[in-house]
Amino acid sequence: MREVNAIRSTLPANLVRLDVDKVRTSYTNIVQIAYTGDGVPLRALEDSAEQLKDIIERIPGVRETEVWGAPPTEIHVAVDMGKLSQLGVPVTLVSQALRAESVDAPAGTVHSGARRFNVKATGDFKSLDDIANTVIRAGDGRAMRVKDIATVSWADGESRHLTRFKGQRAIFLTANIKDNQNIFAIRDAIFAAIDALEKELPAGITINRGFDQSVNVAKRLNT
Repeated sequence: MREVNAIRSTLPANLVRLDVDKVRTSYTNIVQIAYTGDGVPLRALEDSAEQLKDIIERIPGVRETEVWGAPPTEIHVAVDMGKLSQLGVPVTLVSQALRAESVDAPAGTVHSGARRFNVKATGDFKSLDDIANTVIRAGDGRAMRVKDIATVSWADGESRHLTRFKGQRAIFLTANIKDNQNIFAIRDAIFAAIDALEKELPAGITINRGFDQSVNVAKRLNT
C-alpha cells in the first residue's frame, strides 16, 4: 500500500473506490484447453469440459481449474396469454406468485405471443417442477398452478462475451498449479488425462491444446 499512498494526492477528487489486487505468478494458468465442434451445442461442449475439469482437479499439485465461455443458464417461464385471458387472470399475478416463493421474476418481454419471464431461483426451488407447481390462485377447492398456464424450461441466458479458438466457437478450460510444483510433471499429467479422454469424446467434439506455459518456462531455462 506504500506505493498507493505515494500517489494518493494525485488521484481524482471524485474517485469513489480504489481496489488493489495482489497477483502471484503461481496463479498464472499453465494450460488453456479449447473444446470446439461444428454444430455441437455449447452445453454439450461445456459438459465435456466439466468432465475433464473433474479429472484434472484430482491431479496432485493442481490448484484450480475453471471452465468458461458458455452463457449463463436461466429458467424461462413462457406464459400463454390466451389461457390467462380466458381465465381472467392478470399476468402480474404470475410474477407475484413467484416472488412470494422467494424467486426473482423480472417483468420479461413479449415473445411470439407469450409473456416470457427470465427467472432466477433464490428461494426453496430445487427443480423446474417446483416452479411449475407454484400455486397462482386457489379457491373452491381447486388450485391454479404455473404449469396450467405456462411452460417452464431451462434456457441459455444472454451471452456477455464470445469465446473462439481459431475462428470456432469454443468452451475453454484453464488450470493453474500450487506453489513449488514441477510444471512439466503436472503438464504431462494433464495432457495424459486429455489423451485418455479423447478416446471417449462424443462425436463432433475436438479438444485443442491451445496454450502451454511450460514451453515458455523451458525456453527460459535453456537461455
